[in-house]
Amino acid sequence: MVKVIWICLILAFRLNFLQAAQPTLQALVTNGPPETRINVVVLAEGYQAGEASKFVQDARKVVADWWQTSPYTDYSNFFNVYLIFTPSVDSGSDHPSRKIYRNTYFNSTYDSYGLDRLITIPPNDIDLLYSDGQGKVDALLKQLMPQYDLAMMIVNDPEYGGSGGQVPITSVDYYAPAVLVHELGHTLGDLGDEYDTDAPSSSTESANTTRETRRDYIRWTRWISTNTPVPTPKTTMYASAIGLFEGAAYHATGWYRPKQTCRMRSLLDPFCEVCQEALVLSTYRLLRPIEESNPVATDLVVSNAPVALSLGVMEPASHNLNIQWSVNGVVVPGINRLEMNIWPAFLPKQNNNIQVEVRDGTGLVRNDPTNLLAEVRTWQLTMVGTPEKPTVFFENPTLSEKGVFTSLLRGTYNQGFVIQYSPDFHQWLDLETNLLAGGVFEFTHNRVGARQDRIYYRAQLHP
Repeated sequence: MVKVIWICLILAFRLNFLQAAQPTLQALVTNGPPETRINVVVLAEGYQAGEASKFVQDARKVVADWWQTSPYTDYSNFFNVYLIFTPSVDSGSDHPSRKIYRNTYFNSTYDSYGLDRLITIPPNDIDLLYSDGQGKVDALLKQLMPQYDLAMMIVNDPEYGGSGGQVPITSVDYYAPAVLVHELGHTLGDLGDEYDTDAPSSSTESANTTRETRRDYIRWTRWISTNTPVPTPKTTMYASAIGLFEGAAYHATGWYRPKQTCRMRSLLDPFCEVCQEALVLSTYRLLRPIEESNPVATDLVVSNAPVALSLGVMEPASHNLNIQWSVNGVVVPGINRLEMNIWPAFLPKQNNNIQVEVRDGTGLVRNDPTNLLAEVRTWQLTMVGTPEKPTVFFENPTLSEKGVFTSLLRGTYNQGFVIQYSPDFHQWLDLETNLLAGGVFEFTHNRVGARQDRIYYRAQLHP
């Protein structure tokens, strides 16, 4: 009788402890406010209350491998990563084929749908109740991180396994980071598996799998060289080529993939060029290049003072964005920066259209049919009154005996200007683009070797 009482007390204490241990949220990586980043949440499954620090370490490994994989290396600063820790009674996950069952928060299990390495949470073929698994995920995200864009789960089980879908899942096996990056390919990039082993599945066309064999209609045709035959032989000659290789989507024949090797086929290979393109495009579906623009108002009335326009952008980690300003549809040359001062005196009309396009010129994308890699901001400027023109003038021009021309440029103009020269006042050629610093710029031009006896200079101002 005493033994039964003690067992009941122990079970009651354990139950009360788990009820008191509420799920917690913490930031693992913060690159910006949630409103301007892709927010990823990593959920803990099969970790006991005392294993919170292990979960953090496991999550760090997964994220580190994820961001060392192209194209995420270029865009890692687009993401924030948060952790939600939910303690379970037991460590690990269910293995029904071996009659191993564990009491875990999300009721995860291996052996899903007859595949021993497939880890899922309900509803699945073992437990149909949404409330036992995915329902808990959705409730936690709504409660703790409603701004989330992507959720993933780490199952504290050492056996190899995982799955894609709404919430990509991986175990803590040695290959867990590679597994999760593969599964994220499904969830984030809508990529298909490139396995050619027959399996019971309904295959659909995706960015990297197809049944199409007509060159011009292949989804990734822009990546295929004209010298590469379609379909493409699986030989060393085409080992690094993008082509049309048979064997994909769980079919040995009749389905094709872009490259002989890829992360969507083998965990230790990088993503192929076609898959990288799809992942970059999917990133820009969630996040636009322009974060903010100033002024926020787009209809402005201007008179005499210059109007300062500026942008805040999402700059990739590996390269700069291309920025192009235009006035009334005419491109302003030599200005590739985030701010521009518009001088009303240079505006040609009473109502003027000022536009800036921000574009990611990454070489990872060749096909962007919906123009995801570019974004435009536009302001309408209505001019009133007669504004004064800003000035830039040459001061104390001198020509040395060695043919070196020097002069100070002074003025009130704080926008970029182009120094031009001409031998005859008719044909003007650009020398360089500069800015006044404190109202002054020192200009030097070595005229040694010039054929003309006379050279004329001017500063061409842009709006």
